Amino acid sequence: MAFGGTSLRGTWTRRIIIANIVVAVVGLVLRMMGQPDYVMDYGALFVPDLFSGWLWQPFTYMWIHAQLQGIGILHILFNMLTLAAFGPVVERNLGAQHFWKLYLFGGLVSGLFYVAETLVRWSLGTGQALPLVGASGAVLAVCAAFAWMFPEARLFLLLIPVPIKARTVVIGAILTSLVLMVLDAGSFIAHSAHLGGILFGLIYMWRLTCTLQRHGYAVREPAREVPLAVLERVDDPFDEWDRERLELEADRVLEKISRYGLAALTERDRSVLERVRRR
Repeated sequence: MAFGGTSLRGTWTRRIIIANIVVAVVGLVLRMMGQPDYVMDYGALFVPDLFSGWLWQPFTYMWIHAQLQGIGILHILFNMLTLAAFGPVVERNLGAQHFWKLYLFGGLVSGLFYVAETLVRWSLGTGQALPLVGASGAVLAVCAAFAWMFPEARLFLLLIPVPIKARTVVIGAILTSLVLMVLDAGSFIAHSAHLGGILFGLIYMWRLTCTLQRHGYAVREPAREVPLAVLERVDDPFDEWDRERLELEADRVLEKISRYGLAALTERDRSVLERVRRR
């Protein structure tokens, strides 16, 4: 599968998707064998359990989804398809280390937003504690990073027949989450968790952009593609790349040339082409 010419092959995005599917299948097998769903029982983020000492739940809930039966299968399907679409693009631009930070901490912050909302509702005497599962917050952090880098990218959303700019989609998602936190309180959809993931993704990219600018790198328009030449030498050294990874990077650079011309190439891009030429 590919999005914008970027394949899932050899990416951490693919490994994350596989891990989510494996966890879902384990839960399904347990239920088919007549056993309790230990994955859901111990891994979902349930605020009363969290304050009883189950401190691992903010880290585990993001790997668990609704049961693979009936409409529940749409939960993991939608999250993983969204990650498959945007994850490889973000990963190729940020490198593995930044991508993992974005995904994992996006999920963590998303869960903490949900915990905070639950505590506020308890203090007001409204709402009830429901277990939180799903990678939505982590996935939305990745989507927010994509929108930061490519704000003018036009996206087709489900049930909307016209393309919408990525920047507009993110703004709309933030406003929608804020409104539904009030109007849709108590539903099975954790709007606060979605909001937390989006905000973390934007803040992470803002801080990373500031770091790049201090190193003398500009975030260019219209693609707003992040040139991580300095950080890549630490995060993802060329010497550790296999042939498949090098070919995928070369494809990305060639596509960049076709869209924006040779002037858009970074030193890292030129190094990729030089390594391909030597081989």
